[in-house]
Parts: sequence; structure tokens; C-alpha cells
Amino acid sequence: MKIFIAGVIALTAIQPAAFAGTAITKVAATTVVKALPVNLIKAQLIDNHFFYTLKGEIDVTNLAFKKQVTVIWDGGATGGRVEANYKMPLEKGHELWTFKTNVNKADLGDHTMTLNIRYKVGGKTFFDTNDENDYVLNAETYNMVLGTRVLANEDATFDWTENAVNGTVIVKPGYPLAIKIVYTTDRWVTKKFAYAGYQETLGDGNKENNLERWTFRLPVDEKAKNVEYAIARTENGKTTWDNNNLMNFQVTR
Repeated sequence: MKIFIAGVIALTAIQPAAFAGTAITKVAATTVVKALPVNLIKAQLIDNHFFYTLKGEIDVTNLAFKKQVTVIWDGGATGGRVEANYKMPLEKGHELWTFKTNVNKADLGDHTMTLNIRYKVGGKTFFDTNDENDYVLNAETYNMVLGTRVLANEDATFDWTENAVNGTVIVKPGYPLAIKIVYTTDRWVTKKFAYAGYQETLGDGNKENNLERWTFRLPVDEKAKNVEYAIARTENGKTTWDNNNLMNFQVTR
């Protein structure tokens, strides 16, 4: 069963319906209209030992069929560009675009890069420059940045010895804050719940740039082969979901 959210840019109160067998659960949401027609959703810089991988998602307003979305990055030593690709439609004329590229470690002098987004459509050019500050990523410390989202799944792996899935979530700070994981091992015939706990603060020292890493553990039966889950962030009674763009997150033993 998929948890359906009406658009990944929903930042207001969400009231999820109950899970029921294999039926689709719809979640109502109120969209926050952004002034810019292009907005970074999230970006991540991953250390793969021999190189870095830069990947992420972008919210693009569909102003015309023909368009070009480009991520422009600067690593200090050098810079580059990567073209984003259309992934799927979102709500109310928005589209999800994704990007991914490998970067030589020598191109990032101190493991840090800045990036912004360029959107060309109908003879016009728009930029998301994070209010002229650019987005900043560091492979060793704050390796993820959130744009329009307030939470994002970071990683999850099976623990073979303990029959559990261990994972991490990146969230924008808040108080009081609760991070809940809803998961299943039988395609939502049954469901279970677990809560993540705060681990550390990520950032460059500026409060507005800080994020938090939370960790979670999902106990499963020793016969479980596949775990499917979605993540909910609740602050002051307002809940926002990350469900991997309607597909939920999956971990296979």
C-alpha cells in the first residue's frame, strides 16, 4: 500500500487515513505556493571513497513543455554542471525533476561545494540560489541540504544479526518535534510503528542552515525479507510525510 501525499511541497497539517489491506491511503494536504517556479527539494553529497556522488530532487513549475533544468555547482578547486531530468508530475502544475552525477574528490578542495538551480523555459531564465546564499554541502559533516522539504530519508540497512532495519532521517529543527516511522513486512496487511531519536546537529554554525540527523530502528520477524516504510514529522500538531514520492521506502534483506 502506498501512502499518497498531494505534492512533496506540502508543509502544513496532514491527516492520514487508516491503513487498510492493499488499498491506497490518501493524505490531504495544503500546498504552500512558492514565488519561484523552481525550488530545490533536497540534495545530498555522498562519499564513495574514490569519488563523490551528488544527487537530489527539484520542484519545477510546468510553464511550458520544452524546458531545461540545470544544477550548477562550485567545488572551490573547480566547478561543473549537471542536467536534471523529468521524473514525475506533482500536484497543481508542478513536476519532480531529479539529478545525479559523480564528482572527482580533487575538485572539492575542502570536501565542500555550493550549488544553485537554473531553469530555462519560454525564453526566460529563473534561478533558485537559496536567497543568494547558494546551497552548501560538505561530504564529511553536513552532506544533505533541504530546500522545500522539512524532512528526508537518508539511509536504511538491514541488521542481519538483530533482525532489524537501522536508518537515519534528516530533518529541519523544531520543537516539540516527533519523528515516526510507519512500516510493514507484508505489503500493508499489517503495519507497525517506531519512533526516531535525535542523534546530532548538522550545519555550518548558522542557525538557519542547521539540520538534524535522527536515527531509527525497525524490529522485524526473522522471516521478513522486505520492509516498506514512510516517515512522519510532527511539530505542534502539524504532520508532514516523506513517502519517497508516493512509492514508499523499501529495504530488502
